[in-house]
Amino acid sequence: MNPDLTLSRRPIIEIKGLFHRFPDGTPGLRNVSLTIPEGSLTVVAGENGSGKTTLLKHLNALLRPTEGTVLVDGEDAAKNPLKTRQIVGLVFQNPDHQIVGETVYDDAAFGPKNLKLDPQTVKRRVTAALNAVSLTSFADRSPHLLSGGEKRRLAIAGVLAMKPKVMALDEPFSSLDYSGIREVLRRILNLHQSGCTVVVTTHDVEKIIAHAQRLVVLQKGTVAAEGPPEIVAPGLEQFGIRIPCAMRWGKPFESWLA
Repeated sequence: MNPDLTLSRRPIIEIKGLFHRFPDGTPGLRNVSLTIPEGSLTVVAGENGSGKTTLLKHLNALLRPTEGTVLVDGEDAAKNPLKTRQIVGLVFQNPDHQIVGETVYDDAAFGPKNLKLDPQTVKRRVTAALNAVSLTSFADRSPHLLSGGEKRRLAIAGVLAMKPKVMALDEPFSSLDYSGIREVLRRILNLHQSGCTVVVTTHDVEKIIAHAQRLVVLQKGTVAAEGPPEIVAPGLEQFGIRIPCAMRWGKPFESWLA
């Protein structure tokens, strides 16, 4: 997709003058303003501690702004957190933090059941979500027996079953081996190609940048750079982020699925 095409789309998320200060007074975000177009794939890059996770938690109202606003589908996220969480699904960096069911099926069904959906609708959504991440044959297995990559895919399925418009994934490739990275990347791209808006945070852009329309760089809680990946990526090292290997050789970004 041409990165410029996302600029003409309506914003699904608008962040205006966002500040966040933790209870001990430590600043997490400082005057962050961003627009995420509907249907886009946005990568938010930064060193550990740059504010990536804090930013994602504001997208579905797990955190509330100290100052500023986060508009999700035109509404203030902090004022209607329940609706916000139905629009923005968040996949945590550690999938174990999202595992609550005794079986893979029960875990994926947790969210839809909390929406008070009827049993047939829950079953239909869970079946579709597990199929989307190739875990249908694991439905009766304990989630704790899954590999790291399978747990990550289950976390994605649990959010998928909620049918969000936006999928926000925090460091989705962390601690995965090469095959696990490729499998999770494939699922993320399938989501995006189906029309879902995707936001991915990472400290290593190598694995996802070939598929991104926008690249946002956070540093010490502020937006240090933003724009099309081919424009922003050459300056990544000044923010403590390794530039993609292909760029070192003057080549286009390379997909890990090539």
